[in-house]
Amino acid sequence: ETYQAVVKAGHWFAAQPADPHGFCFVGCTVAPGFDFHDLEMGQRESLVAEFPEHSAIIQKLTRQ
Repeated sequence: ETYQAVVKAGHWFAAQPADPHGFCFVGCTVAPGFDFHDLEMGQRESLVAEFPEHSAIIQKLTRQ
């Protein structure tokens, strides 16, 4: 299948395979007007501090 989604500015995204023994490819295509100076990679500690109710999924989808 081909799944596509739009992630608006100011939102985080991550991916994992539906099958725990499977794999997935994730890409990110940006539109004109994108500037790498505006890119922010999520940091586990700050995301957990801001969204403690989502701690389990943040731990699962981020690196230390």
